[in-house]
Amino acid sequence: MGKKMSVSTAFNNENQRSLMPKRLLENKNLNLHYESLFHDKPVCVNYGALIVNYLEGLENTINLQLNQYSKVFAVRVDLFFPVEWSDEQRVSHDYFSQFMDSLKAKLRAFNHRKQLAGDGRSNRVRFCRVIEYGENGRGVHIHAVLLFNGHVFRSLGCYNEGRENLYQRILGAWASALSLMHSDVRYRGLVNFSNGGYLLDRSSSGFAASIDQSFFDFSYLCKVYTKHFYFPIKVFSKSRR
Repeated sequence: MGKKMSVSTAFNNENQRSLMPKRLLENKNLNLHYESLFHDKPVCVNYGALIVNYLEGLENTINLQLNQYSKVFAVRVDLFFPVEWSDEQRVSHDYFSQFMDSLKAKLRAFNHRKQLAGDGRSNRVRFCRVIEYGENGRGVHIHAVLLFNGHVFRSLGCYNEGRENLYQRILGAWASALSLMHSDVRYRGLVNFSNGGYLLDRSSSGFAASIDQSFFDFSYLCKVYTKHFYFPIKVFSKSRR
């Protein structure tokens, strides 16, 4: 049996937590979270404090998608810029908005073809995204959570070239945003996925577990670490509704 924590140790830990700042120094409108649970869901605190406002935005966006679709396919994507681009160039324009415009256009084209075949369905995509300054030479980059209708997309699909699937559409959308060739984005590793994504199915017995697993993964976006609050572009953004 593990050793019990003494009353004095528990008091000291609680005292230390009480001394931690409640708000972010760089932006007093942003509140900080230090615990391993947020609204009873596990969150990643391996890198230190998380931003409550971002956690709430992430949670609300997931709930909006689940309220619209009983099945949701959710995936975290990391978007990088060519190494020769300066950090000033990377934040000189809202490349993520262009990425989303391109991705939505690709989804509309896909749905139109399905409608012609008598199988068209709503395939709205929602998102949360953050812009960060990374270490190890990666500089400014973007992390995003993308949420799709799980009745239409259940996975990213095969990573092989020439396939018409969600994986290729996401790569193509980032290539379009950067005005690069699809092959450049692929072979230069400018799009990465934290894993194969999560199918959140309200009718599944594993729904609660999948929510916990995905929210823990996605909470990585909400960490204070690597955030710079002087960028001309908002550090955090999400779907408006």
